[in-house]
Amino acid sequence: MFDLVRLCFATVLGSVVATAVSLGWLGAAFPRSVYPIEMVVCLVLAGAGRSAMRVYRETIRGTIRQSPGRKNILIYGAGAAGEMLAREIRVNPNVAYHIVGFLDDDPDKAGARVLGGYSVLGPGREAARIVANYRRRGNPIDEIVIAMPSAPGHNMREAAANCRAAGVVSKTIPGLGELLVKTGAHAPDSRYLRHRPAGTPARNPG
Repeated sequence: MFDLVRLCFATVLGSVVATAVSLGWLGAAFPRSVYPIEMVVCLVLAGAGRSAMRVYRETIRGTIRQSPGRKNILIYGAGAAGEMLAREIRVNPNVAYHIVGFLDDDPDKAGARVLGGYSVLGPGREAARIVANYRRRGNPIDEIVIAMPSAPGHNMREAAANCRAAGVVSKTIPGLGELLVKTGAHAPDSRYLRHRPAGTPARNPG
C-alpha cells in the first residue's frame, strides 16, 4: 500500500510539474483536458508496469527457477510471517527451498490459496499424514518451517510436536525483535532460521 501511495504521489507531482512547464512555455496551445488525461494515463501505465514486474518476480520467475538441489518444505503458518517467507523464497535465488504448501491450524484457511497459489494442505495435526502422502508419491518433504513468530508458547510447542510426529526436521522463524537484534534487520533466509532436528523437544519461548 505504501508503494502505491508513493507511486501515485510521484506520478501526480510529475504531471503537475509538466503541466506547469507546458502552460508557461506553450501557453494555451493544447486543450486543458489534455493535462488530466495525461496524468491518468501515466498513473495507469506506471501502476501496470510495477504490478507486472512484481508478478514476474513473485510468481513467474519463481516457477521457472526450480533447481534440482532445492529442499521441499512445508510452511507451518499461513499468516503474515508465512507469506513473507514464501515471498522471500520465490525472489531470493540464494534460498534453496521449494515450497510444497502450507499448514495452518485455522479451520477457515483449510484449502485456501496463499501467496503464489500455494495451498493450505491442512492443520498441523495432520502433518504426519501429509508428509507420508508426499513420501509415497516420491516427492518427500525435507523440512517444515514454523512461521509463527508471534504465537504463544503452547502453540509453538504444539507445532513442534506435530513436526516431530511427522518425522521431519523443523526450523522456526524468530520474532522480529530477535531478528533485528541478531541480524541488523536483514531479510529472512535460511541462515536466520532456528534449527530443530526431528525428535528434539521444543523449548518454551516464554
